[in-house]
Amino acid sequence: MKNSLVGLTILACLISACQKAESPKAEQPKNNAVPKNLVQRVENIRAGTRVDECDHHWFERRMEMAADLDRREDAIKTEAQKNQSAHPFYKILNFGPTFVREPLTPPNAHGPNEDIVSWDEAYQWYNSIKGTQTSYGWYAFQKYFSGILLDDYRRSVNEVNFFYNFNAELPLLEISSVITKCLNGLFCNKLDFTFEQELFIAQNPILNKEYSSAKQEQFSKKSLRHFFDVVEDDTDDFKFHPNETVVRSKDGWLHVPLDPQKFTGFETQSRISALLENMWRKSDDTLRVKIDWKSVQDNPKIYKLVLRTESGSRAAVSPKSRSMNLPHGFVITALAHEFGHILGFPDNYITIYQPKNCSYYFKSNYDDIMSESETGHVTEEEWAKLESQYPKPL
Repeated sequence: MKNSLVGLTILACLISACQKAESPKAEQPKNNAVPKNLVQRVENIRAGTRVDECDHHWFERRMEMAADLDRREDAIKTEAQKNQSAHPFYKILNFGPTFVREPLTPPNAHGPNEDIVSWDEAYQWYNSIKGTQTSYGWYAFQKYFSGILLDDYRRSVNEVNFFYNFNAELPLLEISSVITKCLNGLFCNKLDFTFEQELFIAQNPILNKEYSSAKQEQFSKKSLRHFFDVVEDDTDDFKFHPNETVVRSKDGWLHVPLDPQKFTGFETQSRISALLENMWRKSDDTLRVKIDWKSVQDNPKIYKLVLRTESGSRAAVSPKSRSMNLPHGFVITALAHEFGHILGFPDNYITIYQPKNCSYYFKSNYDDIMSESETGHVTEEEWAKLESQYPKPL
């Protein structure tokens, strides 16, 4: 029974939940670097500014799982690379300083996708393989565990607000405008929110707490400024951020400079260029991407490719460090999604924290590259955004 359960769990992970550790759901934490070992991550979460009851309730069991995975880290990496038969949906390929997984058959999936990951599920999985020899199943479990732990880290330590649904940018901009008006006034004892804006705030525990604090402090400048900063930081996650190093030529090409760093070499760079240029190419060729391999020594503002070595890392882009961070064994199609961030796009999926069940609800669109990297393509809306943000020179 135990072996069949392990097999089914690994299969489910490969098909759905674990892919969220590959297809970057979000950027790496904004403020603090993520510790390399999992035990330290668990400890940091409990010491975070937004630690909650789930973090306290699951602390001991998280520590148990994290310690076991940390002890097995080298063996897990070995198992992940050596056994092609353990990868029923992927081909293992050497890729510069690491290895990647290439889908053998593109998943036939379209439309909306929903999933839930939880600590209950993680611990059940762990108990089904606890005490067994390190195998590919441990690699799959590491991906699941590290993915949900990273979201907890971002929530507790980096204060990421995981209570937003789609289309949150406009109400956040409106709320920001109301706070700004109050801040700029000589005297303000009330924020003139509409009923809809009040409801939006009430449904978001983080915003509601900030609003309540501002009320308690009688809308002091300090409390309003903090409320404003929280709203602005959250709004930023929904915006398009143009890349100043991207140049549009008269023939419609978008020239994007990248520094390969450790991913240097003709074969590796050619593979990266081909994947990105094929994915980000409009069918009528009026707009297409061209990768220009450069060095940050010539221009420190260009993005570089960086190999991440932390346990269970996700592929992610960091605008602050101007880097595309790629972990060992990432699914190669994640490159196209991450490249979308370099062009300026935000993620087009939602991750909602559910504290009642200590879980995360995930919703995406299989047809959108900025939502699902293995199945998505560049949408018409995304092509239109590129046209408006990077117009053809006259």
